[in-house]
Amino acid sequence: MFGNATKSEIKLEYRPIKDLLVRGSHSQVFRVPTVADIAASPTNSSVTFIDPCTGLTAAKVAANPNLSKACQGVPQDGTFAEPNGQITGLITSNPNLKPETGTVTTFGVVYEPSQVKGLSMSVDFWTYKIENLITTLDPTYSMGQCVATGSDYFCSLVNRFTSGANTGQILVFLAPTYNLGELKTNGVDFGVKFTLPETVAGKFRVSMDVTRTDSYKNTPAPGAVPQEIAGTYSRQFGNYAKTRVLGSIGWALKSADALLTFRYIGSIVLPNPSVTGTEPDLPISAFTYIDLTAGYTLPTKDPVPDRCTESDG
Repeated sequence: MFGNATKSEIKLEYRPIKDLLVRGSHSQVFRVPTVADIAASPTNSSVTFIDPCTGLTAAKVAANPNLSKACQGVPQDGTFAEPNGQITGLITSNPNLKPETGTVTTFGVVYEPSQVKGLSMSVDFWTYKIENLITTLDPTYSMGQCVATGSDYFCSLVNRFTSGANTGQILVFLAPTYNLGELKTNGVDFGVKFTLPETVAGKFRVSMDVTRTDSYKNTPAPGAVPQEIAGTYSRQFGNYAKTRVLGSIGWALKSADALLTFRYIGSIVLPNPSVTGTEPDLPISAFTYIDLTAGYTLPTKDPVPDRCTESDG
């Protein structure tokens, strides 16, 4: 159905000195749609939606004619307001999907100093470029594309009541699986691991991994304005905080062990936080999650050996 494809991958490693490893890779990405992506039955859903047609006036339509395509049936006297923050969505498959294609490039170093046994540090720079990104369209995102570009495809996904008391309100918004243009993202990973020498207090190991996403940019279609996602929460793409940290401290002594982990998620901005779309962007502070687990292995007794007895007589 999708034809033949050949993927290539190149990996290089070089150790200029004993303690230092230089590594890099370049590979091609090829991912075909799943059966569910192309042939799943439609599924109803309730989705959060920000309607740009709230308070629609003739002056707004004159300033942006695309609103007439997004707001068919909506009165232009400023009285309209979508009554619910959630609307009926219909998630659909798409038999016309194309495979994702792209490239991944990484370059980094690993340093393991011989003077400090058990210590390892690494830095890796990475960049991804993916064409024909396969994803399910979020209604608010689709509506934004309709208003911004007047795209017939995005504007056709909204279905409104055209008569009666509910005129202009959302009847159903289609959320198809779609090839959403091009995705480019790049950043850097930093990691450190250290296993301490065993002491009378037990064995300790420490690790920390940091990911810094410098850019996460989507271009929905050729010629469209790229949308920067890094540092925001996107209803289409999710939470892409620029900085994430995962750390842990492990301990073991005889039959006891414990693990303390923490996850740090950097601050983000939530654009259009209210369903009315009139509130300013909402900053969300960084947050750290801390988890502690502990365990103890109970001693077990050796099984009692079978005893053989001689029978009388």
